[in-house]
Amino acid sequence: VANLAEKWVRAEEAEGREAHVLMVGKKGISRFRFRKVEVAEKRTDIEDKPSFSQAAEIADGFIESFRKGEVDRVMVAVTRYHSAVVQ
Repeated sequence: VANLAEKWVRAEEAEGREAHVLMVGKKGISRFRFRKVEVAEKRTDIEDKPSFSQAAEIADGFIESFRKGEVDRVMVAVTRYHSAVVQ
């Protein structure tokens, strides 16, 4: 997922558009720092299995930024664990 997100950010920048990245989790933040991808907002207070209220808080921020015209679209990249049998 981080690889996909990084490719998207690089593609946006290549097109002359600004990408505002909100990264959740220490691993993603570290990867983006190492790869020199700017992260505008960092969240390390959310566990591997976020609660509905935590997800809603993030979504509300996206919605508010969109309503204010600060962003023209929101792209979300997220992992989902399936058992080893399903994968």
